[in-house]
Amino acid sequence: MTVYVDQLIAWPHARHRCFKSGSCHLVADTVEELHAFAAGIGLRRSWFQDHPIMKHYDLSPPRRAAAIAAGAIPKTYRELREILGVAGRRPTVYETPPNPNDPAAVGALRSHRRGG
Repeated sequence: MTVYVDQLIAWPHARHRCFKSGSCHLVADTVEELHAFAAGIGLRRSWFQDHPIMKHYDLSPPRRAAAIAAGAIPKTYRELREILGVAGRRPTVYETPPNPNDPAAVGALRSHRRGG
């Protein structure tokens, strides 16, 4: 089972307090491996992000540390895209982490997540 985490990105305007100090993605080679690993570190299945490009779980800093302790391999966001075979695709607003200091970028991400 190969599971990866990318780097933490701070979200000072995050809705959920646990992500204000940062969040990252937990991904795996297969969705089955991802769910098994996530369950093993105490993640709820309802937290799964079924994104068409990168199916993942969002992790807070303590959960990232737990994932690495359980065997997840740290990678950059760019490396994750290469591993998952999406490196050549143009990122959408959802795939490219916005600059958390740019209110317009954060607003675009929120609007995209709401489907607007």
